[in-house]
Formats: sequence, structure tokens, C-alpha cells
Amino acid sequence: MTFTLAVLWVAAATAVTWLSSAVVALLLSASRNRLDRLSPAAEARVLLVAAATPCFVTLLVMTAALAPNFGWIVDHCLDVSTHAAHPHVCIDHHGAVMPALSLLVLSTLMTLRFAAALSGLARSIWTAYAGARRLERAKLASRRHNVLPLPEPRAFVAGLLRPVVYVTAGLLRPEHRAHFRAVFAHEAAHARSRDPLQRVLVRLAVCFHLPGVAAWIGRRHHRATEASADDRAARSLGPLRVAEALMHLARYSGPTPTGASAFLQAGDLEYRVRRLLRPGPAREQHVRWTWIAALAGTLVVATCLGADGIHHGVEHLLGVLST
Repeated sequence: MTFTLAVLWVAAATAVTWLSSAVVALLLSASRNRLDRLSPAAEARVLLVAAATPCFVTLLVMTAALAPNFGWIVDHCLDVSTHAAHPHVCIDHHGAVMPALSLLVLSTLMTLRFAAALSGLARSIWTAYAGARRLERAKLASRRHNVLPLPEPRAFVAGLLRPVVYVTAGLLRPEHRAHFRAVFAHEAAHARSRDPLQRVLVRLAVCFHLPGVAAWIGRRHHRATEASADDRAARSLGPLRVAEALMHLARYSGPTPTGASAFLQAGDLEYRVRRLLRPGPAREQHVRWTWIAALAGTLVVATCLGADGIHHGVEHLLGVLST
């Protein structure tokens, strides 16, 4: 592995990732009305897949682009007459010439973003773990409920792999007790769906999107998971009781413990109350993981069959970016 080859590989991966992000943004924009007709749970699944798509596509494309290095396809660069036509990602004959400035910039940007993403992932995991430990130590001695000795009426979900619902002692006071079941049902829905883990994965995946696309997907996914938890609580208690709990606790909102996800967060109140009180027509529920897995499998097969063309395409893309 030489410096030149590393730069070419990272620059190619960056170009493919950002092109994939642009395509995802166009598809989401074109299907905005269809996305609005999905149930919140289905919408969250679609957005999670949209967040991960550039990483998945880049992994497939770069694997195919490096296929000659593993003997999977015939090395088309053995013809020396075409060797210098464009940058090569082949180990045996990539050349030692310093890459173009544009490729150096692309590879540097991706390296920094990847390092930031890994750092953010490690920080999120540690924060969630440390926050859960602090909440566990702070809870009152009780075998039935995870109750925190805090006067504010709050509820949280903490933990990634095994999320746990915590409530404060303030939420159990008489003036708030009427809303306890709605709040707890909402947070229990988050725990069953492992929404804290989903949010961490989305935050990691969108780091490889274009900035505007990343922010939009992150906001929309967060809103969808909150609406999905509202719907699950409303199915057992009724939408009016969940909306009343939201409005009631909005007067007591405060900071969320580090590493926890709270019942009410800034920016969601109006949307959540409005859709609970005016749910509108029934929403489509049919976006399933089996369909998503089938699509991913189709992309894998198509990449294997088109490895030679992908290899050519990536090297020509590097040539265009070098001019």
C-alpha cells in the first residue's frame, strides 16, 4: 500500500459516497408525498435505510472496483498502451505520481469525516453506557420500577442494546399521576423498538451524506420515531390521553440526562399533538425489513455481475476529478 494508492482509494470512495447521497436526496424529494403517507414506524425504517445507503453502496462499488486486486475479474490495465489514460486503483500498476490536488482534498475531507464519525460513535456509546450507569445508581430502591429521586415530572429511556425506562419521583406525584400511563407507554414503545440504538446508527450513517441531506434525514428520523411511539401509546390509551400528557409535561420540560432520550424534546410538540388529535387517513404500513433485505441482495448481485464495468467507471471518475 503506497500513499498514492491510498489517496486514490479514499478519493474514489468519497466521490461515490457523495454521489450516492445526492441520489438519495433526489429520491426522497421526489417521493416526499409517498413518505408522508407512510406510518411513522415505516417512515423511520425508510429513513434508516436512506441514511445507510451511501455507506452500503460505496462498500459495494469499491469492492467491485478493487476486484482485479483479488483476481475476481480480468485486469484490463495490462495493455500498456492504455496504462496512463486515467488514474488506476490496481495494486500492481497504479503508478507513483502524486495524485491531483482535487483527489488529495477529497481524500482528506473523507478521512476527517470518517475519523469524526468513529469518534462520535465511540462517544455516543460511552455516553449511553455511562448515563445508564448513573441512572441505575441514582434510582430508588424498588424492584418494580426504575424511579429516580428527582422532583421534575420526567421519563427517560437509557441504554442501547437493552434500553430501560426510567421515571422520576415527580411524575408519581398526585398532580401528574393521571398522565403516568401515557408517558410510560410512550417510553416503553421506544425501548421495545430500540430507538436509542437506531438514532445512534443514523447519526453515524449521516456523517457520510452531504451536509444538508444529513441534517434533513436526522431530523425526520427523530420525528418519525417519536410519532411511532405516540401511536403505540395511543393504541392502548387513546390519542387524547397521549396528547394531554404532552401538553401537560411541556410546562415542566427540562434538560435530559446525558445518554438518555426523554418523553418530550424541543421542536416536536406542535407536530405530535396535531397528528394525535387530527390523525387523518389511515397510513400505509407495508415497508418491511424483508423488502429492504431483498433490495440489498439485488444490489449485491448486480454489483457482482457488473464488477468489470464498475472498475472501469471508478477509474474514469478519478480521471474526470483529476482534470
